[in-house]
Amino acid sequence: MDFAILGPLLVRANGQVIPITAPRQRALLAALLLQANQVVSVERLIDQLWGNAPPASARVTLHNHVRRLRRVLRDRLAETRSQPPAVQAQPIVTQTPGYVLQTEPQALDLSRFETLLAAARSRASEEPEQALDLFDQAIALWRGAPLADVQAPGLREIVPALEEQRLSAIEERIQVRLDLGGYAAAISELRLLVSEHPWRERLRGQLMHALHAAGRVVEAQAAYQDFRQRVAADLGIEPSANLQQMHGRILTGEPPDSPRRGDRNRAVARSCRLPAPAELPMDSAAFTGRAEPARLLAAELGRTHTQHIVLTAIHGPAGTGKSTLAVHVAHELATRFPDGQLYVDLRGTEANHAPQRPLDVLNRWIGALDPRPSRMFADRYEAAAYFRSLVAGRRLLVVLDNANDVDQVRPLIPARPPTAVVITSRQSMCTLDTVRMRLDRLDEGEAIELLIRLVGKERAVGAPSTAGRIVACCGYLPLAIRAAAARLAARPDESLDDLAEQLADERHRLDVLHQDDLDLRSRLQASYEQLRRQPGGQAAARLFRLLGAVEPAAFDLRDVADLAGVPVAQAAHLLGLLRDAELVQRRPDGRCGLSVLVRLFARDL
Repeated sequence: MDFAILGPLLVRANGQVIPITAPRQRALLAALLLQANQVVSVERLIDQLWGNAPPASARVTLHNHVRRLRRVLRDRLAETRSQPPAVQAQPIVTQTPGYVLQTEPQALDLSRFETLLAAARSRASEEPEQALDLFDQAIALWRGAPLADVQAPGLREIVPALEEQRLSAIEERIQVRLDLGGYAAAISELRLLVSEHPWRERLRGQLMHALHAAGRVVEAQAAYQDFRQRVAADLGIEPSANLQQMHGRILTGEPPDSPRRGDRNRAVARSCRLPAPAELPMDSAAFTGRAEPARLLAAELGRTHTQHIVLTAIHGPAGTGKSTLAVHVAHELATRFPDGQLYVDLRGTEANHAPQRPLDVLNRWIGALDPRPSRMFADRYEAAAYFRSLVAGRRLLVVLDNANDVDQVRPLIPARPPTAVVITSRQSMCTLDTVRMRLDRLDEGEAIELLIRLVGKERAVGAPSTAGRIVACCGYLPLAIRAAAARLAARPDESLDDLAEQLADERHRLDVLHQDDLDLRSRLQASYEQLRRQPGGQAAARLFRLLGAVEPAAFDLRDVADLAGVPVAQAAHLLGLLRDAELVQRRPDGRCGLSVLVRLFARDL
């Protein structure tokens, strides 16, 4: 049985089309095919078929759709063979926590496309003619818009990603054709593609290159000016640095780069180029809330057309999800940075590990970016200078996660766009020229939504008040909520009520909120130890411990001075150190206070 989703959904058996007419069955089959040979959970299938408005009977309805789809596939397959239905292979198998559609890779057009595309890319440098043929075979599998006749809220969100794969393959095929000198054949195809996708800079650059190499300089300039006027009028920006440099070569009469016409060194460099780094850790499937911070961060990181490097720092208390937000947005924007994504956990917020040395990070990154055998640098300033030279002009996204301080991150920051950098840290990085974003706890609705997504709607059904008590005990912190959900996952016999009762005991709450690497206490301990190492930090740490021993949830400067037995001016300084360490927060009324879990940590100390 063969399946096709790179166009209208199509199922064939022994050369005959098997009609799947019921809309929900078509959507179900498409959802399973998109993750062929992988278990797709019931919850995910419900989200993909009904989106945010599933019926109350969604699980039962889904089961009925699976049963009917199995019968259709079995009966139609039997009609094309001599075997009775009972011995026909059933591709849809039940497997906890959902279903899996089992099929050979060559039986699904998406799998064949990905296999051919990988083979084409591996041959592009050394065997361009064979690569061109493989690209043609891969692209020929597309019969139109993917899943064009399938209607399901969750599946429509996947279509743009599939379309992006097709366009990227077309761009790579055209680049191979240009490298082989096939300018005339590429121009007509590129003109059509540019008219269909006027915002894609790579297609525009390829058209300019082909026209320039074919001696049609005036048309190449016109192609650039058309794009420049379009983005200026609609977006208020300039074309990328790469496109501007290409236009500059056209204006000055420089010959276009071409392996077939002279520049052998550039051809050799292309053949040994390392793959673009893709170092981002896995995105969180349960990412919830943070809509406005995510929008603002995406907008900032997208401003790579400016004259200065885009530098954004996310700061806030431990456990607020700074790293999760940064990685989530970085994944969403990854395609805008085709030269790669660099990531490092600088370990500046861990109590049991020393922060990473900038020199070690630089040496690793240089090895990932430089195709030549490179020496290990012994001096961080030399390494930083070479790194800046290496990434100049590249469209890279750099994520500096869990930074300790400004001195640690400064050598890791490139000098100019189109590279963009995002930093996460407890500190605000106020001495860097950054756009600073402060992340705080979730609001109650977002916190409950996160808990439900993590534990599953079925387990949380009928317990909204209990979920509210749990997230309140977690201080509405994403890290603590994830730890609570992980505890429930590890103990399937316990209910939300059981967990809420355990969390109600403040003496052991931080112990309950410790599951594997999800441990708020260790994060707070790192902030506390970092505070103690600062000038005046020992006195500030003593004040922090005292604050944990008093009952009032909020206090003013006079309260602090009386508690610590110091003058008001010194109390203000100590309180400032605690605020910088994100251990004390200022309230809207001007007073200060400890959040619920930070207070318990201070009390333990």
